[in-house]
Amino acid sequence: MTEPPPRKRFQIHLSTAIVMMFVAGGLIWANVTGRFAYHIERSACYAFGWPLPVMIEYHDLVPSQEKEVPYREVSELAICCNIIVAVIILGFVCFICEEHTRDRATRK
Repeated sequence: MTEPPPRKRFQIHLSTAIVMMFVAGGLIWANVTGRFAYHIERSACYAFGWPLPVMIEYHDLVPSQEKEVPYREVSELAICCNIIVAVIILGFVCFICEEHTRDRATRK
């Protein structure tokens, strides 16, 4: 039996694409869900982002106004690191799924 010709472009199986969509959804969920944490100098803060907090939102209580005033800090370096981690995770998932599919196809 002859070997099929090499693929001319990058292709993945449908099952790999579906698994990668679920993983990407999990990564998005992890990045937009806020984690509550206390801060020493401020009353409370929420951190958004995974694995590094990209945005930290502080809630200070202003005594003269009797209301909470939010203050946000954004880290561009954390954004870049989180994107790199997400691409690495998606690449690893793609590699594992494609290897599993190739192994299953060779056994048949």
